[in-house]
Amino acid sequence: MKNKSGKLKKRVLLEMSGGVDSASSLIFLLKKGYDVIGISFLFPKYESVSNIRDIEIAKSICKEFNTKHFIENCEESFEKNVVSYFKEEINKGNTPNPCILCNKEIKIKFGIELLKKYNADYIATGHYAKNVFNKKTKKYELQVAKDITKDQTYFLFNLNQDQLKKIIFPLQNIKKKSLKKFLKKKNIEIFKDIKESNDFCYFTSEIKKKDFFIKNIKNIEGEILDIYNNIIGTHLGLNNYTIGQRKNLDIKGSEAYYVYDKDIENNKLIVCKKEQKEKLRKKSLILEDVNIISGENLDRIEILAKSRYAQSLKEAVLEKINDKNYKVIYKNPEFGITKGQFCVFYKKKLNKIICLGGGRISKIL
Repeated sequence: MKNKSGKLKKRVLLEMSGGVDSASSLIFLLKKGYDVIGISFLFPKYESVSNIRDIEIAKSICKEFNTKHFIENCEESFEKNVVSYFKEEINKGNTPNPCILCNKEIKIKFGIELLKKYNADYIATGHYAKNVFNKKTKKYELQVAKDITKDQTYFLFNLNQDQLKKIIFPLQNIKKKSLKKFLKKKNIEIFKDIKESNDFCYFTSEIKKKDFFIKNIKNIEGEILDIYNNIIGTHLGLNNYTIGQRKNLDIKGSEAYYVYDKDIENNKLIVCKKEQKEKLRKKSLILEDVNIISGENLDRIEILAKSRYAQSLKEAVLEKINDKNYKVIYKNPEFGITKGQFCVFYKKKLNKIICLGGGRISKIL
């Protein structure tokens, strides 16, 4: 397909979930003159849980804009790379983040692998993140999106330079509020029916998660102990709890308790009282399987870091142990750092915040 000047249009493979963000991305890409093909991923079906309906919505959106739409089956890859990881981490007593693996293995790796099949130049996703080429360093930078409240760079820290060359984030300079106003002005009937986000996942819906846990995860009841080794209750399986958790602890009485630790070997849950929760603040952690987006060597550097997606960025120092292991030392002790979660680190330069990379928390010091 050619543009008005007679040149071939760049072809973009847009990953569509059936939600507002990917639907809006389609409009922006078409407006910029790209030849767009919509694709939706078919995930494994668990009981009544399926993303078929979401795919139908994505297909309808593409039809509205005279855009081709295809379905790509990623059931096998999802089972192998995401579900198996989730089961393994849970059964180890860790707190996994399947979204990290889904983005790495499905949305990015699998998406880019499809470029050849569709003779496309780029993939595009509805992520709120910036992909900027730095002419001075000759490197691509993963920067925090204009809408900081919606930024999703935390989930994308595994990206490398070769992948960033092939990715477009149409929403990188868009604020969610502006997006909603834009769609309202369009007054397109189909947009009235689609959800805020159709990011299909077995792990975010409590009903889906509960059903999934029952069928796939080992749950063995055990004792709940306070930090003085007193038995104060019975837990429903260590898989159901995470460090710093306060709700649903099944402890009688009116006092608030927080999950302090999990004794995997003896199947015991250790909790502390509200006035003791400062014990949950830790100064440093060790990361494994670290990815540095630029590919550069970082020996010791001041950073901004967060060990949970919803957390604000905190001042810290990153120290290299070896190529795949780093130590993060927070300026101030951080609450509820959890083994198995991911710590992602950033650097602020002038008016931009650059995601440098991240890794999995293997040890808390």
